[in-house]
Amino acid sequence: MPSHPLTLRPTTARVRQALFNIWQGQVAGRSFLDLCTGTGAVAEMALTLGATPVVAIERANRPAGQLRQRWSHHFPNQTWQVITGTIPRCLGALTPPYGCFDRIFLDPPYDAGLYLPTLAALAHLEILHPQGELAVEHRLRQPLPPVVGHLHLSGQRVYGDTALSFYQAKP
Repeated sequence: MPSHPLTLRPTTARVRQALFNIWQGQVAGRSFLDLCTGTGAVAEMALTLGATPVVAIERANRPAGQLRQRWSHHFPNQTWQVITGTIPRCLGALTPPYGCFDRIFLDPPYDAGLYLPTLAALAHLEILHPQGELAVEHRLRQPLPPVVGHLHLSGQRVYGDTALSFYQAKP
């Protein structure tokens, strides 16, 4: 996969709030994976809403270390993990209880070329729970495929130039 700059583009508060409004009542007690977590705002919201376990994957050491430190302080009694590394390596290393997720959020740097390879890896590894949902944040003008392996586009919401595309697993 192509390398990408270590600049962070956090999910806006508007999009983050919209995502959790859509997933209202579907986060507490469920497993959550945040790919390209960056500042960790989405995973942190999932923790706040009672998701368990929560796994955040971040390529850069510094933001990952800051998340571990902050979450150790704010969420000491919750099950979470911050994994540092590239998406292919980290996804391949996920093992139970972190092997299958109810909710997955993907928001890579827009120009990093990670959308299609990550969707393909998620489909190949089958880590989305059969009744789970994957949300992908992307530019509206950067359409995503309707089907990737067993993952099927089930809906899309638009917020200005930003889109959230939702995938579900279909046999």
